[in-house]
Amino acid sequence: MDEEIKIAKDPNTSADMLEKLSDSPAVYIRALIAGNKSSSENILEKLSKDKERTVRWFVANNTMASDETLLLLEKDIIEVIRDAAKQTRARKAS
Repeated sequence: MDEEIKIAKDPNTSADMLEKLSDSPAVYIRALIAGNKSSSENILEKLSKDKERTVRWFVANNTMASDETLLLLEKDIIEVIRDAAKQTRARKAS
């Protein structure tokens, strides 16, 4: 698992490897990928629908997420996720 953690948070990890790890059963691995600035929009879109709020929160704070993904998260059931998505979209717009 330690190796997966290093890979998941490394900004130099390939998109293919991040895609493979994004299906990990470990929430913290998916959360690290959701926060990784090298994660593709497709990975972030997928993780924005994760059942775990922590993963969605990391996507909501990732400026690499598409506006569509952030708009989806602005409708999340969890207020801090909605707020984070709004703030991230505002940061991207400025």
